[in-house]
Amino acid sequence: MLDKREILPTFSELIEKFTVVQLRELFLLKDRQKNSKEIEALEHDIDLIIKEKDIKLTARLLRQVFVIAQINAFIWDCKDEMQKDTISQESYSNYLKKAHQLNGIRNQIRNLLLEITEETDKIALRSNINTDGLDYFISI
Repeated sequence: MLDKREILPTFSELIEKFTVVQLRELFLLKDRQKNSKEIEALEHDIDLIIKEKDIKLTARLLRQVFVIAQINAFIWDCKDEMQKDTISQESYSNYLKKAHQLNGIRNQIRNLLLEITEETDKIALRSNINTDGLDYFISI
C-alpha cells in the first residue's frame, strides 16, 4: 500500500463520496469495474487518514457513516423519480424539496465528521443544513 494519499478531499468528503460510489457500483452495472477501482482509491485514502489522525472506530462514527449512506440512497431514489417522464410538476417539486432537506441532514453529519479530524475551517464546513418541514428525524 502506498503511504501517500491519492485523493485530497477531507475525511468527511471521502466518506460521502465512498457511499455514493458504492451505490453506483451496486446499481450501475456497466460501470462496475470503474467504480470498484474508485472504491479502492477511496479506501486507501480513508485508511491513511484514519491512521494519520488516529481515528478510533466508535458506534457514533459508524452511525454517521450509515446515515450518510442511507441519505444518499434516498436522494438517489428522489432523483430517479424526478427523471420519470410521467411525473407531475407538484410531485417533482415535492421530490426536489425532500432531496434538499435530506441534503441538509447529510451536511450536518459531514460537519460532525469534520470535527473528528479537526478540519472545521470555514471552507470545509457545509453550510446547507436546512431541513425545515422534513418528515424524518435523525438524532445526530
